[in-house]
Amino acid sequence: MQTCSVTRGAGLALAALLAFGAGAEQKKLPDLKPEQSAEVKALIGNALTAKPEKARKVLVFYRTEGFVHGEAIVLGNEAFRIAAEQTKAFSVDFSEDYAALKAENLAKYDALALNNTTTLNTKANPFISPALLSFVR
Repeated sequence: MQTCSVTRGAGLALAALLAFGAGAEQKKLPDLKPEQSAEVKALIGNALTAKPEKARKVLVFYRTEGFVHGEAIVLGNEAFRIAAEQTKAFSVDFSEDYAALKAENLAKYDALALNNTTTLNTKANPFISPALLSFVR
């Protein structure tokens, strides 16, 4: 895992995401090219600054078992990484491991971002729905 943060919410999107239950093996994402990272950094710019009242932690979960938005996931993760690094407003962790969605793990975070997550396997991992719904509440 690496480190990142986002605000809580997205109950309807979460409910739609959890409505799917089957899943397949996680597909390999494309590698991030240096020029892509530079482009994301240029789009974000250097003006990002923040003075947080306290340290914030964000979890970016990017597992896909339905359609894989490969390049979008890689670029989205990079955008979170750069924003965390430049703003110092939060730290960010990245995971595609279902264990990251366990309630005891989510309790360590201030925010959760679902980066192009599709078709979570809630049947094989029944802890997901209650843990996510509790976190959003």
